[in-house]
Amino acid sequence: MVVIRPSVPGEEARQRELWQICFHDEEEYVSLYYRSCYRPEDVLVLLEDGVIRSMVICLPVSVQTPDGKRHQGAYFYALATDPLSRGKGYAKQLLFFAYDHLASLGHALGLTVPAMPSLFAFFQSAGLSPRFYFGERRFTADNAPGRARVRSVGHEEYASFREGFLAGGFSVLYPEDQILWQKRVSKLAGCDLYAIEAGGVQAFAAAELGEDGLPILKEFLCPPPFQAEAASALLQSLKKPALLARMPISGAELPPGARRFGSIRWYDAALEKAYAHLPLGYLGLAFD
Repeated sequence: MVVIRPSVPGEEARQRELWQICFHDEEEYVSLYYRSCYRPEDVLVLLEDGVIRSMVICLPVSVQTPDGKRHQGAYFYALATDPLSRGKGYAKQLLFFAYDHLASLGHALGLTVPAMPSLFAFFQSAGLSPRFYFGERRFTADNAPGRARVRSVGHEEYASFREGFLAGGFSVLYPEDQILWQKRVSKLAGCDLYAIEAGGVQAFAAAELGEDGLPILKEFLCPPPFQAEAASALLQSLKKPALLARMPISGAELPPGARRFGSIRWYDAALEKAYAHLPLGYLGLAFD
């Protein structure tokens, strides 16, 4: 017998087991989620004969649209099925249950970031259409003089700047507890959340060190004229020669180097129609 429902306290050990079996993340990384923003009701589980065989975390987020409105939604994260139970359609069953369950709670949409490009087709077959992209650029320490000041920032300040920087676009906004999770992940990965400032201009970045030891900016929120100087200052502060930065894309056209990143499903047909012609969306952090 198959049952799908929100999880309850006491099921965390099995959730963590599935997470690590399917994604091979370090225990410390998984623990950061449970320490920072875990709520049992945000995790949907599928049980077969009383045993949890599949799970998905529904991270609460909101999506702002260019008309100034905000829509409540969930970011589907860590969708995992026990390898012994694959081939039964459990992941799709979980997603379709999630759509109805979350819509009943007042959500307008769901979104996700496929773990690999080949999975965009799977999520599209489950009703999630690609709409989120980011620009990617490599910077080196000698791109511009590094006269800007760099400082670490708390998750509240980062969240406030992020919301203001993205105002007026089609973008995903995260609650402060998820920004705290990102700060802890950044520190685990040898970096932090940063503000870079010069002449009254500000940029913010969420940085992690990649496998090659060079910084990856999971997002780089920076006015274009300030990008080279801000990146150079950050590199000088971190004592690194180069970094790779992800940045929001403005407009409806994909620039060179743009990367498809996330997919969305509107639960209401009228909303889907109303927002069918939105510009490219920005999802940002995504905890990928």
